[in-house]
Amino acid sequence: MAQMKTMTQITSISVSIVLALCLGCSRKDSESAGAVDSTQSRPKAVSTANGIDPTLWLTSGSGHATDFDSATSRAKLVERFGAANVVEDSVQAADAPAVAGSVLFPNDSTRRLDIVWADPKTKTHPERVDLRGESGRWAVDPGIRLGMRLTDLERINGGPFTLTGFDWDYGGTVTDWKGGKLARAAGVTPRVFIQLVPSETDTGAVRNAVAGDREFSSKNPAMQQLNPHVVSISVAYKLPRN
Repeated sequence: MAQMKTMTQITSISVSIVLALCLGCSRKDSESAGAVDSTQSRPKAVSTANGIDPTLWLTSGSGHATDFDSATSRAKLVERFGAANVVEDSVQAADAPAVAGSVLFPNDSTRRLDIVWADPKTKTHPERVDLRGESGRWAVDPGIRLGMRLTDLERINGGPFTLTGFDWDYGGTVTDWKGGKLARAAGVTPRVFIQLVPSETDTGAVRNAVAGDREFSSKNPAMQQLNPHVVSISVAYKLPRN
């Protein structure tokens, strides 16, 4: 299938089972992401002892600055977060071989960030960053973060979207925002790629109805019943090489 061939070509720079299939977003979506009502999309700030909003931003947006961008380097991360919180480690890219990278906050699941550098020798110019897990402090504008539900994404997007079926390597990947507010223009960076998964307890006929190497609307009755959550977010600061 042509779409699967495209996915294979770019797997090497993707991670979290996300980047490959989501080139379909640029194929169908020609609109840039529009403004989103912050009262609906952005998580409420959680009070902390030092008064700092715990959200860490990977992309820019109205009302906040980024905590990581295309100009970030390892040296800048050390300066801001401390040397003990920036370690060198291998980063797994879906079903491709692991590559050398850096991990920010390796011992804090809420702030962990896996980083692959475009220049691995100087550790400058990130190629991509990856989040995985059930929840976390990192977010991409307009407030998408790990743990967010399918119905939350529909609300932010202003309508349904398309994603792949579950229970295979690229399962639950958003492939098309259907012209909604989360649609991104072709070739624009940074590109954001999202994967969802149902709860482990969601098994049986309902899950099987939306499983496998196929695409489904988020409005599919089985999708709505499962209401899967975001388990992986990747931000690509550098587009794939053809």
